[in-house]
Amino acid sequence: MRTHSGGSCSYSVRSMRDITGRNATRAQELLDYAAANKLDIRILEMDILSQQSVDSAVQTIITKEGHLDVVIHNAGHLVVGDTEAFTPEEIMVFTNLKFKQ
Repeated sequence: MRTHSGGSCSYSVRSMRDITGRNATRAQELLDYAAANKLDIRILEMDILSQQSVDSAVQTIITKEGHLDVVIHNAGHLVVGDTEAFTPEEIMVFTNLKFKQ
């Protein structure tokens, strides 16, 4: 997610799951990279499989900034193996992630 100010990006928000747990190292690496390259990047907890988590992340930005200009969903999703091995519910999760509006 990005937030803009005055036509140019004032800062960028990157979202990921479990930023204080299993992804804490990745989150810190991103913050270290941002600091070393003089980038204003902020990390926000968000689980794309949870509508409540997404709504909360969006609301956090809107509350702080008043608006949200751009959202880019670039998570990769892949079904490997015979599709018969997956339940209809599992296939639905992959489909919803790719095509849900």
